[in-house]
Amino acid sequence: GKINYSENSLGHAPLKGMNIFVSEGAVQRLEEGGMVAFLKTESPFHQMQELNKMLGMESFEIFTKDEVISASPSQPTVFSCDINYVIPKGTQLYDFTTGGHNTALVDINVKTRTEARGFISGNNFSGEFAASMNFSVFPAPITMNGKFEIKIS
Repeated sequence: GKINYSENSLGHAPLKGMNIFVSEGAVQRLEEGGMVAFLKTESPFHQMQELNKMLGMESFEIFTKDEVISASPSQPTVFSCDINYVIPKGTQLYDFTTGGHNTALVDINVKTRTEARGFISGNNFSGEFAASMNFSVFPAPITMNGKFEIKIS
């Protein structure tokens, strides 16, 4: 499957239209109710893959309270996840605007929130997503949104 980024709050053109690929995944029912989806992603270039790995978005779990996956576009299943992590002081960070690297001068606390709303049609689970990342060193969250489509077998 693929995740297509259509907008970002940075106004960064290279991120618009970028595809992240879902290389592996599974959905499992939870004993306490709801479901969890396990996803592994692959980025189109190495620097983005390293950033996703650092941000905890290379492999992650996303949850829904729903018992079944919706087949209705007007009543999609909502999956969401919150991931918190720290980018340690001294980490080399790729700068997508210059193509160079910057060094994190302090520990950077990052909180992400992702929500995906989708429905199943045939062998596809598709819909829209929104992601927000709050970095302790930035005054405002970075947001991204777009569409996704995952083949189900």
